[in-house]
Amino acid sequence: MVKDKIIPVKIGDKLSLSITKFGRNGDPMMVHEGFIIFLQNVGRSGVDVGRLVDIKITKVLDKFAFAEIDKDKTEGLFAESGETVQ
Repeated sequence: MVKDKIIPVKIGDKLSLSITKFGRNGDPMMVHEGFIIFLQNVGRSGVDVGRLVDIKITKVLDKFAFAEIDKDKTEGLFAESGETVQ
């Protein structure tokens, strides 16, 4: 019997989540209601596990989603590390 999995996010959703760890490719990972979200276009520089980040969901797949920094709420988030949100 196949159990329907509820996906708790959709494209365009805006969330504030903490980084839990880094993926194989170095992308920061977060979890929302048991669902994995990868933060893209940031890398590891200036990003620490536990850091709270405002994100916007950009792509949703069956097992995980992708997000980018929510530029409306987080202008210059990584400025202290020399990295800026573009």
